[in-house]
Amino acid sequence: MKNEIDLRPPEFVSVRSFYWPRFMRLLLFALLGVGIVGGGAFGYLYLVMLEMEVADIQHQNNILREEVKPVEEMEQDIANLQAREDHLGELKELRLPWSDYIKDVDAVAADDISVHSISASDGGSVSISGTGVSMAEVVLFVQKLEQLDFLYDLSYSSVSREEANRYAFSLAGELVKPQ
Repeated sequence: MKNEIDLRPPEFVSVRSFYWPRFMRLLLFALLGVGIVGGGAFGYLYLVMLEMEVADIQHQNNILREEVKPVEEMEQDIANLQAREDHLGELKELRLPWSDYIKDVDAVAADDISVHSISASDGGSVSISGTGVSMAEVVLFVQKLEQLDFLYDLSYSSVSREEANRYAFSLAGELVKPQ
């Protein structure tokens, strides 16, 4: 039997005794508080870690940019050289191979004809001067020149007799641009 009588009212007894719903609420709030504080701390540490990674990546990026700078300069130089080469190819296509024209003029000249100069202007006019043994050889040379594809409107500028029975001549004409 009980020797003690509890004269406390039930409200007072239930407040002091172990009460599961109250304990669970307290435990829930404590876990929620720990979760919030822990989550905040974890988020802060994660943010600091990300900032450190960003700083490290930026540092590596700066180092790599310095290492790549000579390569980029070389690529720019290569691009400039390629552009120059392309431009040179275009210029080569536009140039006229004068050596072929001179060879053709020399080929039609007989042994008795000496060609001293051939000059051409930007406008397409050409002048040829030289000497020949006889007037017939000079006339024959002019006729052969008129048969060439790149000369037309060929005329005598001057013909004169020099010493030692040679005839000096000067011819003027127009060049036909190749198509």
